[in-house]
Amino acid sequence: LEFFVYENWPDMAPFLNNGFPPSEDEWADYLAYMNGDFHDWFLEYYYAIAEAYPNSCVKMIPVGPVINSLLTFEPFNQIPIEELYEDDAPHGRSTIYFLGALATYMAMYAEKPPSNFEVDAIIHPIIQQNLDNAIEYIFSRLIDFTDQDGKNIAFCSDTPASTNFTQKNGLQAIVYPNPTNGELTIDGLEKGVIVEIFRVDGTIILKERKTLSGPYSINLHGYPNGLYQLVVRDNTYHIVFEKKICKIVD
Repeated sequence: LEFFVYENWPDMAPFLNNGFPPSEDEWADYLAYMNGDFHDWFLEYYYAIAEAYPNSCVKMIPVGPVINSLLTFEPFNQIPIEELYEDDAPHGRSTIYFLGALATYMAMYAEKPPSNFEVDAIIHPIIQQNLDNAIEYIFSRLIDFTDQDGKNIAFCSDTPASTNFTQKNGLQAIVYPNPTNGELTIDGLEKGVIVEIFRVDGTIILKERKTLSGPYSINLHGYPNGLYQLVVRDNTYHIVFEKKICKIVD
């Protein structure tokens, strides 16, 4: 048997002083609760079910925290809250349920949507125009949704993507924490490799050669929040490692 605990989003009304929509501060308080006490309750619920069914696959899909985290990044933070939710309950509109469906699909099937997937015109244009980035972000959050022992909490199916390890051409490395608020560490890189960081538009923002042994640290403080591509090359400039990186609020 497979069990999935679907984590939604909480009531917004207790955080609003003057009704819907929330102010910037009220929205920040709402998100803090969603990612704090509200999320912790679901984790306790998940672990209780996992303990009760030790011979079954019990997983948790953190839909609310993941998609509302996505909506704090450019360009997704340009979508008005009124176009995501109808009221302070909050009942969602088509776009928010579409994002929830993406997260649910990727968790249950341990894969990204088909490459020929087409978004209905009812979904907000920013999501339509940046669908690949939204998918990469949600999938990376599910990959990195692990317990204290490093075991993935979101996927039942075995998949190479359901681990923090990424391997290409024989190189294996660990990148953490991801998402990051600025300080990023990479374990498993050989001395002498070239480390590059790209924006999603292909602009390179960092290029360094690893000159020392041991873990390699990258400082992304001062860079905009959003998705980046980490690329590692060997001495012949061939790519040996790649991973999507998510930069969140400092």
